[in-house]
Amino acid sequence: MFGQIARCHAAPETGPMSRARGAIVPVLLAILPGIYWASCSLRLHRSFHSNAWDLGVFTQVVWNTAHGRPFEYSFRGMSYVGDHWSPILFAFVPLSWLGDTAEGLLLAQAALLAVAVVPLYFAIRRSAGETGAVLGAAAYALNLGVSRAVSFDFHTEALAPVLAFTAVLGLVTGRPRLFVIPLLLLLTLKEDAVLLLLPLTLVAYVSFGWRRVALVVGGVGLAYAAVVSLVVMPLFRGGNSNPLSERYGYLGDSALGILAGIPAHPSAVWDHLATADAVTVVALLVITSGGALLLRPMLAIAGAPLVVLPLLSDHQSQSSFELHYLLVPATYALCCLALHLHLPPERWWLRDVRPPARLVLAAVAAVSLLVFADRSPLPPSDEAFEEAFNVDDHARLAQSFVEMIPGGAVVSAQPSYVPHLAERRHIYTFPRLVDAEYVLVDLVAWDPDTGYEACVAALPRLGFRPLRQEDSIQLWRREAPAKAVPEAPGNCSGQHRE
Repeated sequence: MFGQIARCHAAPETGPMSRARGAIVPVLLAILPGIYWASCSLRLHRSFHSNAWDLGVFTQVVWNTAHGRPFEYSFRGMSYVGDHWSPILFAFVPLSWLGDTAEGLLLAQAALLAVAVVPLYFAIRRSAGETGAVLGAAAYALNLGVSRAVSFDFHTEALAPVLAFTAVLGLVTGRPRLFVIPLLLLLTLKEDAVLLLLPLTLVAYVSFGWRRVALVVGGVGLAYAAVVSLVVMPLFRGGNSNPLSERYGYLGDSALGILAGIPAHPSAVWDHLATADAVTVVALLVITSGGALLLRPMLAIAGAPLVVLPLLSDHQSQSSFELHYLLVPATYALCCLALHLHLPPERWWLRDVRPPARLVLAAVAAVSLLVFADRSPLPPSDEAFEEAFNVDDHARLAQSFVEMIPGGAVVSAQPSYVPHLAERRHIYTFPRLVDAEYVLVDLVAWDPDTGYEACVAALPRLGFRPLRQEDSIQLWRREAPAKAVPEAPGNCSGQHRE
């Protein structure tokens, strides 16, 4: 697939120097942001600003899979398959064999996001030339969705840009294989990846005339998503907690139930859609698409589920497109941008009003830069929390506590400590204790209203003894059976593994 990408940059110049320059430019454009993203991710993690959900989860799932326990994790009482369907995680298993799984995942994510520059560059270069392609790559590198994803742990959606952009490159260069393969791989990222696949197959059907290819890929995608969502995931979930009902419970507790609940609850749906966050994200996506989502209604309608479904969620970060939730919609908007520049104007749109491609790309890049400077969680943005990127004395002290805990021991730890300890079969997020042998907490990081202090105070009665305490960090070890069950929040009195 990547060999085909390299052949797609053929330009009128045919000399060896011209071809070499045509390949070097996108590689350099990928390397620079890749190094920056990797540095930001590692600094956040090493300063103990990564999270149990989600870097801790993915670290444990990949590590357990690498040790013969596919998709096992101890964060819920079920297989990770019941939570999300992400078979692509098998591809990350070698990271556990090579060294630190958590850091390996962060480096892999930065590399995957960076590699996406290459197919996007070549796709835009077909219609806007080299300068336009550089502007398009800059717009992606500065995109708010990308920087938010980099700032929040690891997610399989990091593969969405490179796969989607490669599919678009396959379209604009007339290479069906380069279109089909990445879209099928897209299905391995997550159970809802079909929402990105379907709009691209619709474009292939309507605007490129690839009817047979589009129908086959779209049909496979729909069938695959139905089997995964309605059969596979419920089977592994059993009677345990349902992530769908946690976020869409007011509509239904299954994929079909949620779809049926949308017209049945118009008032609740409207309350979720008519928000400032909805207006902001739609405006940002329209600009990122170079106006394509306005000028080509088919693109907007086909991609609407990528925005509407997150907005309907009761999960605040998802409905406001914080954390990593903006990455996939932003990826689709950039796909629309590349397609819009390649395709002739819509019939109803006056051809002589269409601005030059380079002007459109310059405007998108400029807005991306302004949004990055104002809203990005990564430095040097005004919104970035600079201290989180500083590996200070407290972080080094915290690492020394982590290194005291034996490998394989069952641990309950502060959420920011969990990713550093997740290479073990069982780990819990404090105050959930269950059968933990060690407890690691950092009192300075707590919101006083959580009541976690009650669980710390109860640890002696639960058989724990302090092993080390320095600054605000405490390490406890279980040395006796529990004598009493305290009244405390969370599952701090649990004695049995779920």
